[in-house]
This record gives sequence, C-alpha cells and structure tokens, in this order.
Amino acid sequence: MDTWAALAAISLGLPFALILPCPPERFRADWSAEDRATLDHTLRHAISVEVAHGYTERNRRLAVSAGLLVAVWTGTRGGGTEETIGFARGAGVPVHEIRLRPANGAELLRGRGI
Repeated sequence: MDTWAALAAISLGLPFALILPCPPERFRADWSAEDRATLDHTLRHAISVEVAHGYTERNRRLAVSAGLLVAVWTGTRGGGTEETIGFARGAGVPVHEIRLRPANGAELLRGRGI
C-alpha cells in the first residue's frame, strides 16, 4: 500500500515524504530488479526521505506524524499495520480502516506484501 500511495501521489503531482525502516540499500537488498526500480523512482520524487531505526520506529514515526492514518489491511493481527494503527490511536491520530478479505491461508503467512 505504501508503494501504491507514493505512485498515486507522483501521478497526481502531490508531495509526499518517505520514512524507511533502514537505509534504502539495505531495505531493498533482496528485492526484485523491478521492485528496486520502483523504490528508486519514489525516492527521486519524495520531498523528504527519513531513515528510522527499524520497522517499529518507522511505524511509530509514520503514525504520529499523520493527520489521518488510512490503513488498508486484512485485519491480520501481529503485523506492522496493526502496530501502526496502535501508535496512531495512542497519539490521538484519527484512523480510517479499509478492511480487505484475506486470501485463503493468509493467516499462515508473514512478511512483505501479504
């Protein structure tokens, strides 16, 4: 969702900032060439790029800096989206959840892009 939002902002000419959990080189180390190119594209268009110290710090920064957090997720517990929602609610940031139906077997999966 982060990538889709950044690409939508680029196509609409809207400013956006990126908060990464680690330096870009490490963040994309095991990604496909296509995914690395997409990240490079978004990095070139971002008005700012911050590097946090891990995913939890990244999620906290993202949540507390938002005026409104829009979370598109399946409701699967224990992941970064749930953590980010918790940080936002704890900081008094409004949260708008868009719930998608998880794919069969999704509860067994963990990681990027599920």
